Amino acid sequence: LLALRWNDVDFATGEIRVDEALVFKEVDKDGKMVMGTVIEEPKTPNSLRSIGFTDKLKSILLNWRKTLEENGYPKSVLQDDGFILCNRKGSFYTESGYRNRFKKLLKSESIYVKGTCPYSFRHAFAMNMLEAGRSIREIQMLLGHESLKTTFVYLNNNSDVDHQELAKC
Repeated sequence: LLALRWNDVDFATGEIRVDEALVFKEVDKDGKMVMGTVIEEPKTPNSLRSIGFTDKLKSILLNWRKTLEENGYPKSVLQDDGFILCNRKGSFYTESGYRNRFKKLLKSESIYVKGTCPYSFRHAFAMNMLEAGRSIREIQMLLGHESLKTTFVYLNNNSDVDHQELAKC
């Protein structure tokens, strides 16, 4: 989500292309110790995928783009290669930076559920898909997991987050 750019969203077909990921790196290609967040290709071929979206999400994204423009974000943010979720300078958020902003937003809207982080919604989505009768294979493909085993582990995650409560948000 944090690597998503406007040109990854096809408003005509209702599909989002996932072909980049935000990754925290501790070593570079030469094995040298570095610390930082980078955008790169996802870790597995299964992570490269297109996901359909609803008219409701289309409306939310278009309104978000308008909000960015109205709030004085740089023009580069609104261009095709601009990040959809970005800081005031138009750069991507680090994972920790986004977690902090996300938590603050949920609290300001009085919808914070203890233990919730942005990743919690991915788990909640997977659980809702399973409860709606979707196959494990379909959930695997939507999440971009390489193996079914990963999806099973994912669905059996024993986090402190109440997914039923989270689904109400």
